[in-house]
Amino acid sequence: MAYFETINARYGPVRKLESTDWNHADVFNATLGQMVANSEAVRSSTSRIKNIRISKGDWSNNQFRIENENIQEDSLCDVYYANASKEMVLDANIDGATVDGALILTCDSVPGKEIVIDCVEIRNEVSVNAGAV
Repeated sequence: MAYFETINARYGPVRKLESTDWNHADVFNATLGQMVANSEAVRSSTSRIKNIRISKGDWSNNQFRIENENIQEDSLCDVYYANASKEMVLDANIDGATVDGALILTCDSVPGKEIVIDCVEIRNEVSVNAGAV
């Protein structure tokens, strides 16, 4: 038995099978293969970083860098702070911006205590395969 390739999968259109299609593995595999590629492309467009702790001394010029190879300049990053850190985050007015390879958190004033991030969810655009249907 062979398996569908899922490395560097790209999202694309799935061909609709028609009643005139003959029952051959090549016909079904092309359609099923694109469905598998679509699922993998969507799955691989999201990643997570968990359990980040930022102590007062970790800030440099009111900035802290979270480096990760999955972060791109146009990534959407949702930061989920621990409940105990939320008030300090609001008081420090922490905001974030992405560059290739990092999420840069910037604050108006350095928090007096450790900030705990439970999770950063990174979402990137899904690669689209505009090939033939």
